[in-house]
Amino acid sequence: MGLIYSRIADLNIKFDCCHKDYFKKRLAEYIVDNEENIDLNLSFEIKDKIDIGNLELLEKNNGILLYKVDENTRKVVIYNTGVPIKAYSYSKDHTYAHIEFIPYEKQLFPILEREYLYSLDAFNAKILYSGGLCFHSSAISFNGSGIAFSAISGTGKSTHASLWRKYFPDETVHVNDDKPALVFHEDYAMLHGTPWSGKTDINTNISVPLKALVFIRQAAENKAYKLDVKNSYFHVLNNAFKSYSDLSLDDKYIIAVEKVLKLVPCYMLECNISREAVDTIKSRLEDDNVI
Repeated sequence: MGLIYSRIADLNIKFDCCHKDYFKKRLAEYIVDNEENIDLNLSFEIKDKIDIGNLELLEKNNGILLYKVDENTRKVVIYNTGVPIKAYSYSKDHTYAHIEFIPYEKQLFPILEREYLYSLDAFNAKILYSGGLCFHSSAISFNGSGIAFSAISGTGKSTHASLWRKYFPDETVHVNDDKPALVFHEDYAMLHGTPWSGKTDINTNISVPLKALVFIRQAAENKAYKLDVKNSYFHVLNNAFKSYSDLSLDDKYIIAVEKVLKLVPCYMLECNISREAVDTIKSRLEDDNVI
């Protein structure tokens, strides 16, 4: 076990992890000195067996069981082929989280990577509780303005974001390639890098004002246009991360989605993989005085 202190999207997080060296590598840009004001205490435990004991079952949904530990603590247990493989205990305000998990046959990821991926569950719940949001996108900073490119996995959002770095290397920083965080203020949203960034592990510990959400659709010809509120809502809802561990956060999730719609203009980019595709959306954002 090992302690790591970090600051991610304005949240002070203490990790008490089983694979400290692996976490230090993945969290390198976000590590800070010991923090007194911890927003989330997150610990992990590898076990031979997940013990439920005599906890009161509160809810059952698609193989996920929610138990009551005490008045302030809940425990979510996830099963695989009838065997509990993960238990996630958390306080109602998500300042405390403890994740127990077991090795099992045919697991998709090595156990040290599973531990790291599980940490995202706790972060996502905490940022939702705090009024923020994780958003499925490949996000960049262009001259200090945040642009998040979002699409169904495999559409090409990462490829498109990488073209901005290729053609405008001095002006572009890749903030996060898969799961940046949004933190809302009265009249703007801040885009934050996080250490959870999908397959590429491309992320930077910076924060910039989010100026536009651009949803990408593959097409032979390049075209960019602004979305109305109705269509924006559909795309934002489909790409904002909700918490499947704490369904009581659904209201905060909807409020966060509505803040996105209020504060950030949304665009559709129908495009191919080309310099022209970058120029098409860049010109549109410039014409609208977004960047």
